[in-house]
Amino acid sequence: MATSSAINNEPASGASAAKVDMKFEVVVIPVTDVDRSKAFYTKLGWRLDADFPFDNGFRVVQFTPPGSGCSVQFGTKITTAAPGSAQGLCLIVSPCRSCSQRARCPRCRGQ
Repeated sequence: MATSSAINNEPASGASAAKVDMKFEVVVIPVTDVDRSKAFYTKLGWRLDADFPFDNGFRVVQFTPPGSGCSVQFGTKITTAAPGSAQGLCLIVSPCRSCSQRARCPRCRGQ
């Protein structure tokens, strides 16, 4: 694995460039309706890791797709981002033929 600067794509050097095992673990998704979103991910068969409501109105819900090392979180007062504003997130389904959306998948059209 190469290490490069996020600013200029130059190879990083020095003591701060030491290789460290890093994993991307959580993505926060802004939603309008927490219970409807929870029902959606439950129906997909994702594992419910947490559903913690607090007295101050804060609530965090976390789901993990089967076999994934990364989870999604949503809730109330968890982000200031507008509901529906998450972009560029990709869920990889393997084998792709099992994906109910294969007609929209550029890799699978015609299979």
